[in-house]
Amino acid sequence: MNALTQIPLKFWLGEKVVFKKWLSLVVRDFSLQEIFTLPTVSGESSVLPPGGDGFFYRSMPDHLALDDLTQNGEMIPYISARYNRYYIDLSGDFQGYLDHFSSKSRATLRRKVRAFAEFSGGEMHWRIYQKPEEMVEYLQLARCVSQQTYQERLLHAGLPSSAAFQEEVIALAHQGLIWGCLLFYHARPIAFLHLPIQEGVVMYHYLGYDPQFSRWSPGTVLQYLVLEPLFAQSSLRWFDFTQGEGAHKQFFSTHHTPCVDLFVLRATLKHRMWVHLHWGLDRMVTQLVHLLERWGVKTRIKRLIRMHA
Repeated sequence: MNALTQIPLKFWLGEKVVFKKWLSLVVRDFSLQEIFTLPTVSGESSVLPPGGDGFFYRSMPDHLALDDLTQNGEMIPYISARYNRYYIDLSGDFQGYLDHFSSKSRATLRRKVRAFAEFSGGEMHWRIYQKPEEMVEYLQLARCVSQQTYQERLLHAGLPSSAAFQEEVIALAHQGLIWGCLLFYHARPIAFLHLPIQEGVVMYHYLGYDPQFSRWSPGTVLQYLVLEPLFAQSSLRWFDFTQGEGAHKQFFSTHHTPCVDLFVLRATLKHRMWVHLHWGLDRMVTQLVHLLERWGVKTRIKRLIRMHA
C-alpha cells in the first residue's frame, strides 16, 4: 500500500509563507533520470489509502500524462507551481563548460573570483569535505553560515540541524556519496554548498552564504570553484539544481526542462475551497509583483524584507 505523508499546501505572500494547509498525500518525487526516460506516469500510484487526501507529484515533467487520476471526476488536479528544472551536463570538461558562457559572462565569473581572492588577502581558502570523520566539522561550520541566511530566517529552509540529518550525512559519506563544500574568509566560513550524489547525479540540496559578504558574491564564487573538480570526476553525469527556479541556477545551468508541482486531491468541497483560495492568493500576489516591477521598486522591497527577516 502507498504510504501517506504530511505535505503542506503553502500560501505564499512574496517570499514568505503566511499559512500552511497540511494534507495527507501519497508523494511521488521525480529524479532527473526519470525526467529523461519516462514516457508517462499514467496509472502509477493510483490507489489512495484510507484517510488520504490525494497525491502529490513533485517536479513532474509537464509533458507526462495523469489522465486516469485527473479526468475521472473523482479527483481535482491542481498545479501549485510551474518552473524550469535546471541542470548541468558534466560529461565534458570544465573548459568546455566555460566555453558555453558568453565572453562577457566568463569575464564576470573570473572577475568575481579574482575580486574575492584579493579581498581575502590574495589567497583563496575553500574546502571539500567527503570523509565520514570530516562531516561533523563540516556540518557545524555550515550551520553557522546557514543561521545567517534569509533562507533560514525567512523561509525556514536552512541546512537541517537534527541528529537524524547528521547521521544521514555521515552514512552517505561512508558510501562516498556526498560533498560538503565551504568557502572561508580567512578562518571564518561564509558560504556552503551541500551536494549529495544519487546514481551519478550531483544533487543541489542547499546553498547559503553570510549576507554580510554579499557584495563579494560568495555563493557564486563557491559554485564556480566546486564545478571544476566535479567535472574531473568521470563517474558523475549531471549536476541537478532540483525543483524551483532562481537566477543562480539559470546562470550556471547548461540545460533545463519545464516541470510542475501537482496536487491531485479527492473532489470534496473542502479540497475545492483550499484550491480556490490558493489560486486566488497566488493570482493576487502575481499581479502585485507586476505592479512593483512596473514602479521599479520590486528589488528594493525584496532586499528590505530579507534584511529584516
